Amino acid sequence: MNSLRYAMEALRRWSSQAVAFAFKAGGLTRVLARRGPAAVAWLSWLSLGVAMLVMGWSVPGHASQQTLVNPTYRVNSEADLPYVAQHWLERNLPVLSARESERGPRVRLQAQLGRLDGRLRLAPCAEVEVFTPTRLWGNSQLGMRCIQGAMRWSVTLPVQIQAMGSAWVLRANVLAGQAVTDQDLERREVDLAEDSSPVLTADAWEGQVAARSLRAGQTLRQNLFRAAKVFTSGAQVRVLVQGSGFQISAPGRALSVGVVGQPAQVRMENGRVMNATVVDARTVRVEI
Repeated sequence: MNSLRYAMEALRRWSSQAVAFAFKAGGLTRVLARRGPAAVAWLSWLSLGVAMLVMGWSVPGHASQQTLVNPTYRVNSEADLPYVAQHWLERNLPVLSARESERGPRVRLQAQLGRLDGRLRLAPCAEVEVFTPTRLWGNSQLGMRCIQGAMRWSVTLPVQIQAMGSAWVLRANVLAGQAVTDQDLERREVDLAEDSSPVLTADAWEGQVAARSLRAGQTLRQNLFRAAKVFTSGAQVRVLVQGSGFQISAPGRALSVGVVGQPAQVRMENGRVMNATVVDARTVRVEI
């Protein structure tokens, strides 16, 4: 009751200040009217801005600044827990979706609750709070614990979280070792949380080949591809030797298989063996 009374008094005080300012502004407006419409318009905008400050108006924050809603629930038995979990998820999934969208592709989270252990028997609790023991993504758990009751307890409920977002998907089957082209792909809405491996962004598959045979409809993920072999042992290559302020080029012969971005050994014409980094099908780089 005291807090309500203080709030009403503050509102009345802010209102009286706004009204007083409006009267003063009205008198000033009559004075400025003689100076032309530009002066009156300036005062009108100034009055509106001050009134907003006095009344405590604010611009709503972005969704990413929202915080989770964490109410407490009264529970009579374990049978109430699925309803508690469902209510909490309905209120918080939009906030969690906004947070996940900041970490990567834009997503919309959906949840499907699992089942509690049928042998579970819980005492009634006046206040139960919901918590997240892990990130809600894919196969997850939603926790619920009694914080106000004759007997304290804590349980977890399985929950499957789908993260629906746009990703590259194969139009047709791809054989192991085969490169993927733009014509093999299309954008679709998929469950990004279906696999722990991150999805590939545009052009990330360039220089990559399928690590195993892939089927049409599969989402492009990092674990499905490997760097392509661009030359075999014995191939003639160009060796770029780079140092501080200089670069020279010389012929060499590969002593190992070449994979773009990976180390390889080369033998120079003078017989010296050097460790290099594969640049492309004909070039390796040595830094000294």
